[in-house]
Amino acid sequence: MTHDWFGICAEIARRCIDPRSGRVTVPKRENKLAEEVCKWCEEQGWEEPAVSEMREAVILAPTSVLTIATRANCASVRASMRPNV
Repeated sequence: MTHDWFGICAEIARRCIDPRSGRVTVPKRENKLAEEVCKWCEEQGWEEPAVSEMREAVILAPTSVLTIATRANCASVRASMRPNV
């Protein structure tokens, strides 16, 4: 596997969770999110995917990315969620 897509998808999902509601939200600026996650990959010391690949992953964020990410990295997703009161 060229990139750690499970880790990347977990990070995208984490960034798509509304801290107020704890729900998944559609990113307003998908390109910006893709660029931020590419930067995050670099900070992790990973090879950075092409921005076009990252944009495809970001487009899936509201639905399937959360499912994939929770399988791979439940702890990071849960840590970013606040309990609904």
